[in-house]
Amino acid sequence: MIDAQPAMTLADRLRAMPLPERQAFLAKHYTAEELQALPYCWELFARPEQIVPAGNWRTWLLLGGKGSGKTRSAAEWCRAEIEGGRRREIGIIGQTADTVRRVQVEGPTGLLAISPPWSAPVYERSRNLVRYKNGAICHLFSAEEPERLRGPNLDGLWLDEACSYPPAELGYVWDLAQLALRMSAQDGSSARGVVSTTPKGIRWLKKLVENPNTVKSVMRTLDNASNLDAATVQYYLDTYGGTTLGRQELDAEIIWDAEGALWTRELLEKTRVQTAPEELTRIVVGLDPSGTRRGDIAGIVVAGRNAEGECFVLQDASLKASPEGWASKAVASYHTWQADRIVAESNYGAEMVEATIRAVDDTVPVRLVHASRGKQIRAEPIVAVFEKGKAHLTGTMPALEDELSTPERKGAAGPE
Repeated sequence: MIDAQPAMTLADRLRAMPLPERQAFLAKHYTAEELQALPYCWELFARPEQIVPAGNWRTWLLLGGKGSGKTRSAAEWCRAEIEGGRRREIGIIGQTADTVRRVQVEGPTGLLAISPPWSAPVYERSRNLVRYKNGAICHLFSAEEPERLRGPNLDGLWLDEACSYPPAELGYVWDLAQLALRMSAQDGSSARGVVSTTPKGIRWLKKLVENPNTVKSVMRTLDNASNLDAATVQYYLDTYGGTTLGRQELDAEIIWDAEGALWTRELLEKTRVQTAPEELTRIVVGLDPSGTRRGDIAGIVVAGRNAEGECFVLQDASLKASPEGWASKAVASYHTWQADRIVAESNYGAEMVEATIRAVDDTVPVRLVHASRGKQIRAEPIVAVFEKGKAHLTGTMPALEDELSTPERKGAAGPE
C-alpha cells in the first residue's frame, strides 16, 4: 500500500490568515466572477487528507469515521475527474439502490449538491445514471444487483460504505467492479477508483489495504467537528470514546480480530439483528458479580430465546459498582425485560450473591451456577451457536463486543 502524503493547500494558507488579511488577499487576486465560483472550489475547503494523493495508484481508500467527510471527498473526486475531462464513464456503487440515490446522488454531499449551477448534471433516475453536460456519465449500481456490473466499460469507480455491503456479496461485487474498470482515462492515465468507507476488520479490507496499488487516507469524526452538531459529537465521545467501536466508527481505525479470540468482528456483524422477535419463550438476566466493594466491573447481560431455539442478546447492562449497585441493576433489568429469572455465578460466594440480590427484591427467582472452567472453554459451545446463525446480538453493544472479541479478558461479558 502507498502512503498518502498530501501537501498544504491554498485553503490551508487562507485559514491560517487573520480575517482582514484573508479578505484583502481574495480581493487582490480574484475577480468578482471568480469569487462567485470560490464556494465550489473544493481545494479551498478540503482538509489535507481529503485532497487526492499524488502517485500511480489504482484505488484511493478513504477510511473515515461517521460524519468525517469521506463521502464528500469521493464525490468531489468524481466531479473533478469529469469536469477536468479525464473520465467519461464512472461507476457509482452503494449498498442499495436507495442509498445510492439518497447519499451519493441526492444527498447533502452527493453529486448534485456539490456541482456548480453552470456544470450541474442531470439525474436520470429511470436509467440509473447521472449525465453531465460534457457527455460524461456516472452509472449507478447497487451491491444487491452485482450482475449489472458485467456490462459497462468504466474508466472510473466509486464505492461508498463498501464495508457495509452484505459479507457474502462484497468480494463478488468488488471483483466484478474491478473487471469493469478497464478503460484508460481521456488523458491516457490509468483506470482508477475511490472506496469511501468506515472500516471493519474484515478480510476484504485487509486485502485491499495490503495491495501495493492502494493509497490510503484516514479521517476522523473529530476532524470534521466544525461541520457537525456539537451536542452529537460530545455524545459520541461520551458514549463510545475509548471503546473499540469508537476507535472504528469515529477514528476510522481498522480493528483486526485479536489472535485467539473466539468471536470475530465479522461473525458478530454477520449474525447481528436490529430488533428481537416480540414473542420470546424465555428471558434471563445473566449476572457475573464482582467480589469486592470497590466497584469492579460486574457483567450483566439480558438474553432471550424464541420457540425455534434462536437466542438473542437483548441488553448489556454491565457496570462498575459495589455489590448493592450490581444487584440493583440486575433486579432492574429483570423487571424491565419481564425476565423469568436471574442466573448468577456463585464463585465469589453463593450466599453473598443471593443475599445481596434478595436484599434488593426477595421476590426475584435466582439460580446460582458455579463456574468450574475458564471463560474461554465455556464460551466455545456458544460461539458454535453463533456460527450456525442461531444466536444474535440485538443492536450495538460496544463494551460487550470488545469483550467477546478479545481473548481471556476480564470484564463485562456476564455468565455464558
